[in-house]
Amino acid sequence: MSLGLTMVPEQQLPPTSGQRDQLRQAVVELVKERGKEQFQEADLARFETDNGYVERFWIHGFFIPGPDRVRNTAVLAVEALRWRSEFGVAAITEESLDRGLLEGGSLYSRGRDTNGGRLLVLSVKRYIKDPKMTPKRMQLFVYMLERINRETKGDKITIIFDCQSAGLKNFELEAVQFIIKVLIHYYPNLVRRIIVLEMHWTMDYVWKLVKSLLPGPAQEMVKFCTKANITEYVDVEGLPKELGGSDDWQYCWEPEEQVEQATEEVAEVGSGQGWRLTPPEKIVFRVKSETSSDLEASITVSNRCPAAMAYKVRSTRPALFLVTPHSGLLQPGQQAEVRLRALVQGQPRLERERFQVAAVMDVRDGEDVRAVFEDRSRPAEVWVLGCEVERSRRVSLDTPATVEQANKQARVLALRLGEVEERMGQLRAVVVVQCCLLLLGLAYFFLRPGHQTEL
Repeated sequence: MSLGLTMVPEQQLPPTSGQRDQLRQAVVELVKERGKEQFQEADLARFETDNGYVERFWIHGFFIPGPDRVRNTAVLAVEALRWRSEFGVAAITEESLDRGLLEGGSLYSRGRDTNGGRLLVLSVKRYIKDPKMTPKRMQLFVYMLERINRETKGDKITIIFDCQSAGLKNFELEAVQFIIKVLIHYYPNLVRRIIVLEMHWTMDYVWKLVKSLLPGPAQEMVKFCTKANITEYVDVEGLPKELGGSDDWQYCWEPEEQVEQATEEVAEVGSGQGWRLTPPEKIVFRVKSETSSDLEASITVSNRCPAAMAYKVRSTRPALFLVTPHSGLLQPGQQAEVRLRALVQGQPRLERERFQVAAVMDVRDGEDVRAVFEDRSRPAEVWVLGCEVERSRRVSLDTPATVEQANKQARVLALRLGEVEERMGQLRAVVVVQCCLLLLGLAYFFLRPGHQTEL
């Protein structure tokens, strides 16, 4: 069956343009009722212009009881925006965080899940309960969510609770309640999966308590894993060895890379001003064929304004990409498909590359596209797109298929070996207990008073 015929579950359907407009209008009215001074202007502006952000709340609103989904979602969104202002999310910067927490390594982001989403790892053994540090830990958690959002443009994430060598001394109910509340109410539809890694049996009742705090759909996201089977959900390449992966990386705090804000502001203006790009955020490259390692993708430029427009597509590394056509002229209502081809033989992955699409509006008939963009007096609207490689093909881009198959077999064998070792450990324990019982029986037999008298 082709991907175009895949049915999307109702709860995952994005809002229609009409539903989105209704939701935004409902939010405006609720904000006016509660007082605009309780909100940050930047947060309100984001909800008004970022369709992906609105979609997060809409999808989450499907699970809120009640027939009026628009109203339910609007209340959810307004409460989230009010909390952002109250908590001071915009004021949390890397410089304002506690340096001891950053160096301690109890929370970090490293690697990706099998869907390409970022991993957020909570190292439970490094978490030392201290009520004085709880507010600072909350700030760090929110900062990491915001940072990942800035770096990935809103992709879903997987959270790993690394419980290796952790015990009750590392568990703090208040912190767990905060994490659950933030993820459910203030960052909806952000988490793809929650992995609990190598949980000791002494922590079993703790996680039963945690799961009881989660709504039904969220409970289904929780997966209990060992280092032997975590690779069912996580890409082994970028996963640190201490979590069961193959990455030799050792924890150290990595400062956030600063992004030029001016570029992002121009990009926001470019969308919705008479032209449209599909996809709007990331270009997904796919392998051309089984006999080629080249990657292909496409973007569609649509002219929705009443006058002609010119467009131009550029990449950060022109030598790596073939763009056809790289520029053109669109009449009102027209659209153009731009084919992109990446020559990745021996090249690194494409996640760091960017494409820039520029558009000049109100172009006269007969004008030359090159002359339009060379005319500096005519302002161009710009949209920046990120790149990613289709997940199912990533592992095999730089290696032959036989090596990929061997790696898969090795992971399966490692999983089976881990299970055998675990059972052997249980068997050894049983044998030790039986030997102890046998020795105790012999000691009792030879040392009992009646036996000594007979001797």
